[in-house]
Amino acid sequence: MLGNLLDNAIEACLKLEEAKRRIEVSVLRDEAYADSDAKLYVSIINTSLPVHIEKDCIATTKPEPHLHGFGLPCAKELLRRNNAFYTMDYHDGAFQFCFEWPDVTRNSCVHA
Repeated sequence: MLGNLLDNAIEACLKLEEAKRRIEVSVLRDEAYADSDAKLYVSIINTSLPVHIEKDCIATTKPEPHLHGFGLPCAKELLRRNNAFYTMDYHDGAFQFCFEWPDVTRNSCVHA
């Protein structure tokens, strides 16, 4: 999933002139407390051409759209299946996708 999101960020940046390309990735792990489980926080911010988000979706801009645009919906579904919160936004020339993933124990599995 992380690879897919990074691939999207790289692809968006490549549409810009080199001086305007920027990708920031932050990954933080929050330790468990008495009243909550540990969580992993991930944020990916990349410069891009304007992005229109409607009803939690982004339409592909590639030719033959019926053959593209599956990566982000798959990432969002994987997050939903694993009770992870996510958000995305476009502001001031940058797209941001963030998610909060509940920590999984050694005996747990990720639902793909």
